[in-house]
Amino acid sequence: MRFLSASLIAFLLLNPLFKNFKKEIKKPVLVYLEDNSKSLKAKDSSWIKPYIDQRDQMINNLEEKYEVKKFEFGNETKQDFSNFYNQSKSNPYAALEYVADVLDVQNLKAVILHSDGIYNSGRNPLYHPLLKMAPVYTVLHGDTVPEKDLSIQRIYNNEIIYSGDKFSIQVDLQAHHAANEKFLFQIFKVEGTQVKKLHESTELIKSNPFFVAKEVLLEASSVGLQRYKVVTSTIQGERNTKNNQRDLFIEVLDAKKKVLIYALSPHPDLSALKDAMISNKNYDVSIKYFPEALTNVDQYTLAIFHQLPGANAQISSTIQLLNSFKIPAVFVVGNQTDIVALNAIQDAVQISGNTKNQNESQAVVNSAFSLFTMSDPLQSSIVKYPPLSVPFGNFKIDPTTSTFLYQKIGKVETNYPLWIFQDKAGQKTCLIMGEGLWKWRMADFINSNSFLNFNELVSKTLLYVASKDDKRKFRVSQSKKLYEESEPILFTGELYNDSYEKINEAEVKLDLISKDRKNYSYSLGKKDNYYELNIGTLPAGEYSYKASTTWNKKAHSAEGIFGVEAIDMESNNLLADHNLLRNMSDQSGGTSYNMSTITALEAQLQQDNTSKPIIYQHLDIKPLLNEKILFFIIALLLLVEWFLRRFWGSY
Repeated sequence: MRFLSASLIAFLLLNPLFKNFKKEIKKPVLVYLEDNSKSLKAKDSSWIKPYIDQRDQMINNLEEKYEVKKFEFGNETKQDFSNFYNQSKSNPYAALEYVADVLDVQNLKAVILHSDGIYNSGRNPLYHPLLKMAPVYTVLHGDTVPEKDLSIQRIYNNEIIYSGDKFSIQVDLQAHHAANEKFLFQIFKVEGTQVKKLHESTELIKSNPFFVAKEVLLEASSVGLQRYKVVTSTIQGERNTKNNQRDLFIEVLDAKKKVLIYALSPHPDLSALKDAMISNKNYDVSIKYFPEALTNVDQYTLAIFHQLPGANAQISSTIQLLNSFKIPAVFVVGNQTDIVALNAIQDAVQISGNTKNQNESQAVVNSAFSLFTMSDPLQSSIVKYPPLSVPFGNFKIDPTTSTFLYQKIGKVETNYPLWIFQDKAGQKTCLIMGEGLWKWRMADFINSNSFLNFNELVSKTLLYVASKDDKRKFRVSQSKKLYEESEPILFTGELYNDSYEKINEAEVKLDLISKDRKNYSYSLGKKDNYYELNIGTLPAGEYSYKASTTWNKKAHSAEGIFGVEAIDMESNNLLADHNLLRNMSDQSGGTSYNMSTITALEAQLQQDNTSKPIIYQHLDIKPLLNEKILFFIIALLLLVEWFLRRFWGSY
C-alpha cells in the first residue's frame, strides 16, 4: 500500500489534466407578453377569469416543449402576471425592448402578445427590431366597432406661468357617432372644496367623426400650485364617461426675473444675449444705453454691462447703487472698455499692459470648474466656437474667483481667464473678457441647427450669478412639482452642522397632507451624507408636506407643495386596433388569433418542428490535483497500511 500511495503521489506531481464533457439541454424560449392596461376591461371584465384559466393551462402544456417567459406591460414592463389590468398607460414597444434586453434572443423561438392593440405611450411597436428575430403570435382582444362617445383627448398648457400673465389652455375634443348633438364645454378652478367656473360654452358636434381644438385664454391671479378641471357634459347613449373630464396643474410664480443690459452703444452681442435669455420665459430683459438714467434699480435681479465703463462713460456711481441693493453684475469687456476704470470698480481680475490692442482668443474649458455643470453637447461646442476679441495684456486673478474658460491664443493654451466668476461676501460677479458673443450664437446654429447650446451657456451663467446662497441648515426638496399618477414621488433632504458640513445623524420625519386634510407620516432614510424618501405613487390631487428634525438641541423644519395629475390615457380611447396586431404578426412571420381560438395557437406551437431543444456540449479541463477525493484515497491507503502493520506487529 505504501508503494501504491507513493505511485499515486508521484503521478499527481506530474499535474495530469482531467477532461470532462458536459451536456446542457436548453429548451427553446417562448415569451408570453400580457397587456395589463385598463382598456382591456373598461367595457367588460367577465372574460378575465375564463381567459386566465385557459392561458395558464396553455402555458403549462407548452412548458413541456418550451421555456416560457412571462411578462406584463403597462406603465412599465414586469416579469410574471399580476392579472390586474389596471395600468393607466400601454407601451408595447418598451415591452419588446425589455424582452430583447433581458433574454438571449438567439434562443427565442416565438412571442405571444395578448393585447387590444391600443398604445398611448412610446413608439409604434410595428417597427421594433425584435419582429425580425422571432415570429409574434397576437391574441386579439377588444371591440373594433366605434361606440357613441365624446372625449377629451389631449390638453396643451404651460406648466409654469407668472402671476398676472394671461395663458392659454388648448383642449382637443373628439366625438364618434354623435353628429348634430350639443354639449357643454367648461373649465373650473379648484381651490380646496371651492370650485369656480372660469369658462362655459355650448358646442355643436358637426360631423362623424368629429374633432375640434378649443383654446381658452385665462389669467393667472394666485401664486402657487393651481388646479384646474376641464369638463364636457355627457351625450345621450354614451357609455364611457371617464374621458369627459381631466384635471391639470399649473405652477404660478410670483414674478419674472428682470435683467438690465446697460451698454455703451448698439452691438450684435446685445441681441444675442437678449435672445438667449428670453428663450427662458423666466426672464424679462430690457436694454438701455449710456448715458440714459437708470430708475427703480432695485427691481432688477441682475445687471449686464456691455463695454462699460468706457473712456467717456463712467459708471462707478451706478455700480455703487447696485452694490447697495446687492444686485449681481456681469461685465462684457470689449475694445471700447476703459480698462483702468474697470480695474477700479471690481477686483476679480486686474488687467495691465498695452490694453488698447486686442487678442483673438478661443475658449478652453477649465476641467476643475465646479460652480455648475454643462451638458456634453455644450462642452464639445464651446471649444469650437470662433475667437472673441480680448484686451491684450497681463491678467491678475483674485483668489476669490473661479475660472470657467481660459484663453487659447492661436495654438497656445494660456492661464488667462476668458470667462470668470467671483463670489465675494455673498455678492456674485462675472467677467466675460471679450466681445463677439454673437458669433458664438451663430456658430451654434450653423453646427447644430439650433441655439440650444449658447442659450444653455447664458442661462447657466445668469442662473449662478443671480442665485442667492441658501444658508438654511435643513432642506428638503423634490426634483419636480408636478407628477403623474404612475410616477414615484421622491424627497431628498440635507442637514448641515454649524460648519455647513453635511450630516445625517439626526432622524427626519415628514408629514404629508392631502387637500382633504388626510395626514400621512414617514421617516426619511439615511443615504451616505443625506436623506432620501420614496413614497411611491399617490392619487391625483394637491399635497403639502412638512419635514422636521432636531439637531444639537435645535428644531429645524422645511415645507413644500406638489401636485399629482390624473393621466388616464386608457380611458380616452377604447377602440381596439386589431390591424396593428395583425400587421405585427404578418411582418414577423406569426399568426393572429381571436380570444375564442386560443387553443389553435397552442396546437400550432406544439406542432412547430423548428422549435427544438438546443444541446450545448462544454469541454471542462481541470488538473486532477483539484479532485479532493484523491487526497482522501491517499490518506486512506496510508492509514490502512499503518493499521495493518500495527495489527501484525511490524511497528
